[in-house]
Amino acid sequence: MVFAASLYLAAGFSFLIGMKRDVKLKVGGIFTGLFLLFLSGVFLIRYKTGYYGLSEQEWLNKSGVTALGDWVLPFYFIGSFLLLFLIDYRFFYVAFTSKGVSKWGLVCLTSLFNVLYLIGFAICLALVTVSLYPIWQ
Repeated sequence: MVFAASLYLAAGFSFLIGMKRDVKLKVGGIFTGLFLLFLSGVFLIRYKTGYYGLSEQEWLNKSGVTALGDWVLPFYFIGSFLLLFLIDYRFFYVAFTSKGVSKWGLVCLTSLFNVLYLIGFAICLALVTVSLYPIWQ
């Protein structure tokens, strides 16, 4: 989870390249704050559920993963839609500063990308849910 959160932060910062300074500060601050809050919560929940003192199987049997899932899923939703907002902001900024027919082509491309992003979001949500709420126990 720490690796995935770090990739999320890197993806968010990569979209900030070339933006105005005030947008960088606001959105970068939101991304960083969300990242730090998520990581501190993950480590705290792992500590309180005995992750660092038990073997992995004992921790899974003690339902530690369910407590962790209750913390992770809301951040998954918030982070995914914040990243989609940032991507859309970039696409629409480029689209509305361009001239002619390419403007509407970029708007259509953005809409297609949003549909593909939401399909990928649903697939990843299913994978995250199955991994955090084991149905085989």
